Amino acid sequence: MTRPSTVLKVLAVLVSLAGARTAFAQDPFADHYERATALYGGEAYVESLKEYDAAYALRQPTRLLFDLARVHRKLGHAKEALGYYRRFLTADSEPEPAMRAEAESALAMLGPLVPPPSLAPILQPQPQLPPGYVLRPVRLELRHDRGLIGGGIALLTAGYAAALISGSIFASFTSNDSSSSNGDLAAAGGTLLIPIAGPLISALLYREIYWSVPWALLDGGAQIAGLALIIVGARITKQVPVFSDRFRLSPFASATGGGLSATGRF
Repeated sequence: MTRPSTVLKVLAVLVSLAGARTAFAQDPFADHYERATALYGGEAYVESLKEYDAAYALRQPTRLLFDLARVHRKLGHAKEALGYYRRFLTADSEPEPAMRAEAESALAMLGPLVPPPSLAPILQPQPQLPPGYVLRPVRLELRHDRGLIGGGIALLTAGYAAALISGSIFASFTSNDSSSSNGDLAAAGGTLLIPIAGPLISALLYREIYWSVPWALLDGGAQIAGLALIIVGARITKQVPVFSDRFRLSPFASATGGGLSATGRF
């Protein structure tokens, strides 16, 4: 409820303004601005805002941005006050020190109270389509690089399958032979059953060029490269459009134009 003293102050200011101004050469902007200032001084902030808005509709001086920011702040409109304070500091390159200090202090105080702008996409008007056609949004998903992951799995599987088959064969052929050479070959063949590191260990156990070079460089390199591709693919993420398995684009033509229509489930 408005206090009696406040009402009396507002009335006194308005009466003095009315007496000072003549009926001639009225300036609508100045009239609104003076009434708004008087109402602000009398703490009638709602009425003051209406007069400031009316004045701003006629002219847009820099000082009025500051006044609008102050009255919005008094009314508790943090977002509006923040916007007008920012516009004031942008429009006036050399404001009065007191006004600059108040605006900067208000920005620091009101900034945390105003949530960031929404990131929701702006809805676009739907184009005209033939009867029965409806546009549906494409869903975006954050996915890993499936190409790298699939290639890595294929390379690792092929390398390990070769090592697994060869290791099993060599281990079984030499298991009944107790000679030192065949024993080393059996141990080297058995280590091929270990994924990724097996070919490298096998090359160290049986250091013959015809054995160590193919397993260490070719098969071991293939398994390591496959694992590296899987790791890199899992670390890379990107947004991809997701359509239905039955998604289909079809051309269409109508009296108003033509284009492509999308059919399927989304």
